[in-house]
Amino acid sequence: MGYPGNQTHKPLTLSRVSRARLEIIQKQRTTAPTKGGLLAIDDTGCPKPFAKKTEGAKRQYCGPLKREEACNVGAGAAFASQAKHFPIDIRPLVCLEKVNTSNI
Repeated sequence: MGYPGNQTHKPLTLSRVSRARLEIIQKQRTTAPTKGGLLAIDDTGCPKPFAKKTEGAKRQYCGPLKREEACNVGAGAAFASQAKHFPIDIRPLVCLEKVNTSNI
């Protein structure tokens, strides 16, 4: 095996890490998908009312507050069945600037 500094490694990317994590989830008895399960996808917001420089925090609809507020929003995926449930992934959703559609 040798000294780790002598090995050549591919750089870590989010997609490589996610793919490796999903492979591990599928192989483990406790997290492998079972019959009758489903993939649940949901979004959620995290209020940031005092955020001035928080990355991704924009004034947008915030589900937990049921109104527009400065917040971060993310979408999560989870496996759910009667036997088990576990998170698969979560990704931030970046708010795009509102587009004026009144003249379209």
